[in-house]
Amino acid sequence: MKDYLDMAEEVQTYKVFFDKEKLEKDSVRLTRTIYDSGYSPDTILGIWRGGTFVATYVTGGLKRLGVRHRHFSATGKSYNPGVGDQSSVITIYNMEELMKYMRQIRAKRVCGVDDVLDSFITADAFINIIQNGVSRRGAFLAHQQDGETLTDIDVADAMKMDSDAFVLYDFKMPVNGGHYTLRIPLVDDVRPLDAEVKFAAPYWKPHANKTSRRPDFVVEPVNIENGKWPWINFPYELEADDITDAEMLEHHPDLAKILFEDAKEKTAAASS
Repeated sequence: MKDYLDMAEEVQTYKVFFDKEKLEKDSVRLTRTIYDSGYSPDTILGIWRGGTFVATYVTGGLKRLGVRHRHFSATGKSYNPGVGDQSSVITIYNMEELMKYMRQIRAKRVCGVDDVLDSFITADAFINIIQNGVSRRGAFLAHQQDGETLTDIDVADAMKMDSDAFVLYDFKMPVNGGHYTLRIPLVDDVRPLDAEVKFAAPYWKPHANKTSRRPDFVVEPVNIENGKWPWINFPYELEADDITDAEMLEHHPDLAKILFEDAKEKTAAASS
């Protein structure tokens, strides 16, 4: 079975810059889309980092409209540094503890929220963990820590450990004739949750979807233009790999002024 990235063609990208005002408004529009559908989630799961920004508006808006729910954040990482460089390894953090709590509160309708859904691989990973659980016996690789592979850790002992000591387990996840690798730190097995899971995002890229899934709630598709695939830059993506100095000065001038001027002043003070 092929790695899912092997099935993708080499593509050129163009950048789309969304400012904070647009993202705020579209996050509220997403809230109305969810509410108007009649769906009432009992749990909102914001995907760090962009999804947590959107989820703050979704959870606040839904509560104002009378939809009672709990809200949490979870971390999923599928991109390497740089524009359009998606890894075939999807790393999901903090789900072991979170699943225990969602089971305790008897979550039945979980809505994941992200800023953009493109390959849908990260969403697929979360849905699989929540609905199917994760058994360490199913892993094909347990990563070593300090030269020792710790495949079984007593929960009481794990409570005394730093999170860096948790073993990372890899699972091959089938998708559309290929697979991606789910990597997750585990101390114990994760039992499945008997819950419906939906996913929402203000934006999605239909052309980039590598799964058979589709977003349940979305505001705006971002499509191919002139044969190039879109790469969205959000206002909180300030790393040099995401946005150049010139691009930041053009599209986020207020942020650039604060960031660059403070940096110059600190550099000057340090050298004096």
